[in-house]
Amino acid sequence: MLNAISFMLIQGVCDEVLPDPVVCLKVQNQLCIRGSVRTSATSSSYEAFLGVPFAKPPVGELRLANPVPNDPWSGIYDARQPKLPCIQRIDLQTPAGNIVGDEDCLYLNVYRPSLVVESLPVVVYIHGGAFQYGSAAPSIVGPEYFMDNGKVILVTVEYRLGALGFLSSGCSVIPGNFGLKDQAMAIRWVKRYIHRFGGDPDLITVAGQSAGAASAQLHMMSPLSRGHFSRAIMISGSALSFWAAPSKDSAYVARQQLAVLGIQSFAEMSSKDILATLRGVKAYDLVKSIDNLKQVLGIVRSFHVYGPVVEPFVKRQSFLSDDPQKLWDAGDYEPIPWLAGLLPNDGLTFSSLGYKLNANPEIWSQIVPQLPYILTASIGLDLSAAPQIKSRFYPDSTSPEWLTSQNLNKLTDMVTESAFTYPLLHSIRSHLRNGYAKNAPISLYYFNFTGPYSYANYILPNSGQSLGICHSDELIYLFDSALLFPQLAPGSAGRIMSEKFVEFMVDFARYGITQPVSGSCQSLEQCSMNEFYNRDSDRRPVGMGQVSAIDRELLAFWDDLYVKQ
Repeated sequence: MLNAISFMLIQGVCDEVLPDPVVCLKVQNQLCIRGSVRTSATSSSYEAFLGVPFAKPPVGELRLANPVPNDPWSGIYDARQPKLPCIQRIDLQTPAGNIVGDEDCLYLNVYRPSLVVESLPVVVYIHGGAFQYGSAAPSIVGPEYFMDNGKVILVTVEYRLGALGFLSSGCSVIPGNFGLKDQAMAIRWVKRYIHRFGGDPDLITVAGQSAGAASAQLHMMSPLSRGHFSRAIMISGSALSFWAAPSKDSAYVARQQLAVLGIQSFAEMSSKDILATLRGVKAYDLVKSIDNLKQVLGIVRSFHVYGPVVEPFVKRQSFLSDDPQKLWDAGDYEPIPWLAGLLPNDGLTFSSLGYKLNANPEIWSQIVPQLPYILTASIGLDLSAAPQIKSRFYPDSTSPEWLTSQNLNKLTDMVTESAFTYPLLHSIRSHLRNGYAKNAPISLYYFNFTGPYSYANYILPNSGQSLGICHSDELIYLFDSALLFPQLAPGSAGRIMSEKFVEFMVDFARYGITQPVSGSCQSLEQCSMNEFYNRDSDRRPVGMGQVSAIDRELLAFWDDLYVKQ
């Protein structure tokens, strides 16, 4: 049912202008799609085709099953209004509320500049959200800034999340990775049909942020996606990070999922019985139970309950055949140009929990004795790594618990390095060692621009602290997120930065390397990042500078910890 909150989440922010454009796919029967003409704040005209189905609704017997191509429709499909996002429990304090969306959600949105006269590069954007939440809705991932650029077609994709997207029995009965397979099917749909929208099927860039960035890197490794796109963009995320690592206890988690749903016989059930039982549970109840499941699994698992799994038991339709780090290090991936970037405080998305717990003295006092264990386990390490972690990030702490209310910023630094910087550096080094850099160049950026808005307002509302440029803040300059932030005013410093950042991305989608080419890696010795930053106190952007990409000391420190374990 479309309630007020859900409608607020999906509705667009631009008025429709007639006449409506119609695109015909011309496969089997004449499949035609009716979109709408819209106008951005700068009066750029673009066409939107919203809620286009790329797979059958994943309900009933298709719940917890691989996606199935959508059946042809009759007549003209009305794509003038967006669909609901995939059903999800939203942890952040946003206007969208708590549980929103629908199980019938495998749709994509296509945006193109009006009067396309040439074949344009295509960006397929995969939203983030820890594989648990997020949306391709135009009020969250608004296309206006890309459409103002006028030189690209943008596709945004919904995919299954949480238990519905990633629960696995650890065998072929419920193989898992359904959300990633949804993405792969959407990419193949774009490859097949985007020329009908004026897109170049040989210039498809798969881009994503956070979990979407990890997904983009995984698509380079997956046999279901290889050959269907020619560029990749990883915005603040990597498939080689601990938080994206394949679950090693997916069968146990599946049974615990049944337990928190009140299924008494969960321990004796076969995988087929587990599947049948979960298909009989209301989607709302399944999604709502995630809070109880987190309590059962503990604080360390609370950030990444569900995610990718390895599927050695599935041959023909396996999305991921082995551990991503093994595949990447062995060069077992599509060698295409890729672009990746970071923010100064990406780790705040995880370390925010420390701030929240510290604000509750009673809970804080209870977990203080466990902090060394929690801190090391939360970044994928065991307690043997504790002395080195303390020495690097909390050298002056006399408390045996290290972390105090005065040095919470060090927690952000620790997570930024371990969860974002190190996985990217590892990815770069392996790519260079694999000999792919010449034909599949790496481009890099560092987004260091402080603007008027920040996702910190939602990660830590009313914190009263200056938390810096935090995870997801660069998205404010790529997409018009009308539900969360005011639109960047034309001529403002933020809008000028947006124009530069979008052009940077579009140039990469077209040429396979950023312009200028200085932010690239040919070797560990010659590896730099294009930096976006503020010039001075008036906060006017000045294009790009350069910073070194490779911190050898940082790389060696985390190598020593992660390689040992």
